[in-house]
Amino acid sequence: MLTVPPLLTLPHELGNAIMDCDLSAVSDEILNGKSCRLFEYSDNTGACSKIWLSNDYGLPLRVEETDTNNVLVSVYHKFNFNPELPDRLFELPVGSQVVER
Repeated sequence: MLTVPPLLTLPHELGNAIMDCDLSAVSDEILNGKSCRLFEYSDNTGACSKIWLSNDYGLPLRVEETDTNNVLVSVYHKFNFNPELPDRLFELPVGSQVVER
């Protein structure tokens, strides 16, 4: 396995979290037509975590977590960047007021 290099394409916080968790960069792959980097972590109990991060945005595309009895797979495929949000979502409830201190 490779040692995790500085992650210039990932958000700063995510890059630090990956390095803090001792994840190792395994390979660059294409997942569902998207370029990504596979990271992996395993411990001495047999648990293993794998995460495929998009090279474009640093977002997870797939996460696999396994232990001796279970496998959990999460797949992320729909991301909305800067969606149009209606103004009503930002309106204060009736009867509330803004107080400055």
